[in-house]
Amino acid sequence: MKRLVNVMCAGLVLSAFAAAQTQPPAGNSQQPPTAPQTSQAAPQAPTVPAKKTLPQAKTQEEYAAYNAVVAQTDMAAAETAANDFAVKFPQSELTSLLYGELMRKYYSMNKPDKTVEMGRKTLKLDPENPLAAAMVATALAESTRETDLDRDEKYAESLRDAETAVKNIDNMVFPPTLTPQQVADTKNDIMALAHSSMGYVEMARKNYGISEQHLKDALAINTGEPDPINYLRLSVVQDNQKKYPEALASANKAVEIAQAQNNAPVLTLAKNEKDRLTKLSGGSQPAAKPAAQTTPPATPPKQ
Repeated sequence: MKRLVNVMCAGLVLSAFAAAQTQPPAGNSQQPPTAPQTSQAAPQAPTVPAKKTLPQAKTQEEYAAYNAVVAQTDMAAAETAANDFAVKFPQSELTSLLYGELMRKYYSMNKPDKTVEMGRKTLKLDPENPLAAAMVATALAESTRETDLDRDEKYAESLRDAETAVKNIDNMVFPPTLTPQQVADTKNDIMALAHSSMGYVEMARKNYGISEQHLKDALAINTGEPDPINYLRLSVVQDNQKKYPEALASANKAVEIAQAQNNAPVLTLAKNEKDRLTKLSGGSQPAAKPAAQTTPPATPPKQ
């Protein structure tokens, strides 16, 4: 799942560089020609929504300042530099890229609070950004605790962001440096991330049927890099619906993939869930009712 962030970041940086080199010189006063005046008003053309384009630097100074922020290796210094850039260039199209890059780095470092903070700043500037929306949705969903006083608000925000990612995925603009396969992979990864976060939220809300569908969607979309956590979560929500044979099949997939990926935490929980379901279903048939002493379904770990 981390592949998409690296692809997107590299592509956007290269496209920003190319865009900066093709900007007209500052102060260019040339204006496009205007149509001659006529006595009769021309009919109004239907309004066509402007096609979204890649962010561009308006001046070399702006682009140099952008590069200086990107070059920062210390995260605290990078944040300060990004905030300073936003103040110095309040109309810059590159500010959302800077906050998006910080979000991506914090996501990779497994720092959900900072991921959400930088992701919200990105979405404030670029509300339809599918990558930012999917990452904020995931970080919010998986960092929220049952005891949080604002639990419901966080889950609601996570669902809204995930839905934003799904809704706007086809409007996403990609740099020309990406191949068609990279574009398709990136879209699939973002969609899988969004559905996975919705599945997690609905599981936490005990809406097991809705959760099951979202998790199945996530797994169906991202077949290239199957996620054992999603299979484990799918097993748990199927278990809670007493769909024991299906849950056992999902647990088996979680064990298989976690083992292949050397993912010890998920493997342990998946094996526990598999053992529980094997006892309940007799290996293939659902039991009428779980025994009172049976252990509860496993709780999948956070991402």
